[in-house]
Amino acid sequence: MNIRSYTLLLLTTLSVCCIVHLSYCKQQEQEPETEVADAEKTLYDQAYELFKKRNYLEAHKGFREAHKQAESRKIPADISQSLYYLGLTSLYLDDYDSALKYFNQYLQFPEPIIPPDKRGKVYSHFATTYQKKGDYEESFNYHLKALSIAEEQENIENIARVNYELGSLFFTQEDYKQALTYYKKAEEISAPLEKKNIQFTCLAAIGSTYERMEKLDTALNYNMKSMEIALESGSSGNLAYAHQNIGSNFIKLKRYKDAEVALLKSLELNRETESKWGQMGVLRDLGKLFTETRNYERALYHLQTGLRIAEELESKPKKLEFYEALAKTYEAAGNTNRAIVFLRDRISLRDSIMNEKSLATIETMKVIRELQEKENAISLLEKNHKITRLRMFLMAGFLGFVFILLIFIARSYRKEKHLNLQLEESNHQIQLQNKQLEEINAELKQFTSVASHDLKSPLRTVASFANLLTRRYHDQLDEEAQEYLGFIQNGVKRMINMLDDLLSYAKVGKKDIPLE
Repeated sequence: MNIRSYTLLLLTTLSVCCIVHLSYCKQQEQEPETEVADAEKTLYDQAYELFKKRNYLEAHKGFREAHKQAESRKIPADISQSLYYLGLTSLYLDDYDSALKYFNQYLQFPEPIIPPDKRGKVYSHFATTYQKKGDYEESFNYHLKALSIAEEQENIENIARVNYELGSLFFTQEDYKQALTYYKKAEEISAPLEKKNIQFTCLAAIGSTYERMEKLDTALNYNMKSMEIALESGSSGNLAYAHQNIGSNFIKLKRYKDAEVALLKSLELNRETESKWGQMGVLRDLGKLFTETRNYERALYHLQTGLRIAEELESKPKKLEFYEALAKTYEAAGNTNRAIVFLRDRISLRDSIMNEKSLATIETMKVIRELQEKENAISLLEKNHKITRLRMFLMAGFLGFVFILLIFIARSYRKEKHLNLQLEESNHQIQLQNKQLEEINAELKQFTSVASHDLKSPLRTVASFANLLTRRYHDQLDEEAQEYLGFIQNGVKRMINMLDDLLSYAKVGKKDIPLE
């Protein structure tokens, strides 16, 4: 073996040693990362198991630790997943500001990490959060976003869930007829899925709605059906909700002992699951129960406890419910001064909520109006297209007529002259008719303006005297009278707006409509 062969052998040996050493070093660097990944997976899995058992407080702590480890490793998929469940557990723990914060952070990730169906679910969670905070406009907007995604993907389960949540939104605003429509639609859509949890939620919601509509037997029937599903599933949250609905039903049926048993059981279950939202509903119903049975001390205790939770959560709808209930209880107990205080708080807060509800209604009407305008524009374009075709047909006929005239021009000079005279006379008649039409249109516009002004005059009178009654006799009028005066003033405003719109509509002409 020569020197060259020895040199090659030495170089080969050195290369193999370097490769083995580098491989060993790389393995040593990777082993700690694997341990971290396994540890994180264990943390996440443990938190998720707690989440499935509805132990949201401990689950939240676990997801927070998993999130810290995911951030240290800088893996977007793991960070986004932990943020999603941090938002969800915050929502279930009634920490609405934190829920919004985590959901907003979650939505910052791009679509490959967050698929459209998951984004739609987050929009639904946003809507629920804003609804519980009393921001109905934002809630309605996010519901529409979630519904749009669900319909695009033809996801039946998500479509059913969004319809249920829309029903809850209208239920909170006391529009029970609209709420019932959405609840029943959600039940109908979800029935083929055989999802027990969705069926329970829909049945319970329908029962609550029928109760508010004073259809007590129908309400109790739906509540009992929801109780059967809750017992079958064994879910503490569902059982708490079912007991509360049945207890509320029993109050209206004057079955007070049965109502107390059901409501106390619901309160116990809600406290076990640490559901503050559920506790508020039960405490309100217990206050109503003890007020009706004249046990005012217990009624006030439960209502004041519920109000403290509502203030802690900054939930406007729930505070409104407790203000009203406390006013009624103090009035029944003979403490008129305290009743007036809570009644004033209720009126002030209700005005705020109603203003926000009006904004949501206006936003909805804007969408409907835009759709109507598009439909009108399409209809107008179709009409113009037909007119253009008719003109082309007439033009072709006219050219044919001219061609025939040119052929027989020498023989038909007198007839042509006679026809020209007839055409001139026809044009003159058309001009006269057009002038008459312009005069008639001007008269109609003037009449519409005068009629609108004359019709608004008595409406202004009604509004002025309603305002005088409100200002001069405000302290002498009870809440119901003030509410009636409010209805009068709102009705007058709507009528004046309708007359203005009618006048604007009467003035619209073809030249006022931009065409594309």
